[in-house]
Amino acid sequence: MGVVLNHLALEDSRSDEKSLRVIHMLKEGKFFRCYNWSAWLFSQHLKPGFKSIRARKTDGLPERVFVGFPVSSVEQYLTSEHVTVLRNESDVISLELDNTMIADDVSPNTLTDAYTKWYEALPLEEPKKPIQSKSLPFDPEPSAPSSFGMFDVIKQIITYPIEQHSPNETQAFLAEIKQKLARLL
Repeated sequence: MGVVLNHLALEDSRSDEKSLRVIHMLKEGKFFRCYNWSAWLFSQHLKPGFKSIRARKTDGLPERVFVGFPVSSVEQYLTSEHVTVLRNESDVISLELDNTMIADDVSPNTLTDAYTKWYEALPLEEPKKPIQSKSLPFDPEPSAPSSFGMFDVIKQIITYPIEQHSPNETQAFLAEIKQKLARLL
């Protein structure tokens, strides 16, 4: 949590025009995340339309916006012709957007206003509620091991709404599936 808090402080301390063009990516497990200003630059300029999540205050972290993507996909952003890699370490990557992504004559106030408007327009995410077994055509946690088989695992995979879950939730789901498959094989 301390690393994320430090990263959020970095996002809030942008002061010069060059820093307004820099995306900071923080590695968290098997994913990279961009927070607040970096999330805005990422989802509005580097990869327009990329889903951003505005999270409530939780676990000692302030309200924040983030985008996340698997470590395996980071290379496509490092090799973009419109970025300069400023820092590339195992847990932190910093990219500067060139003037084709944000024009040189755009004022810091214009960028700040656009960021604020974007941030405030994002809905505040409610905590995810567990899927009720009534909504699924099967019991996701069968009580008797004998009633649980490969077909049930396949159903869980097919009906899992991946687009509605965060990368961490999806990773936890895959870990559960892996355990279930190990018991079946």
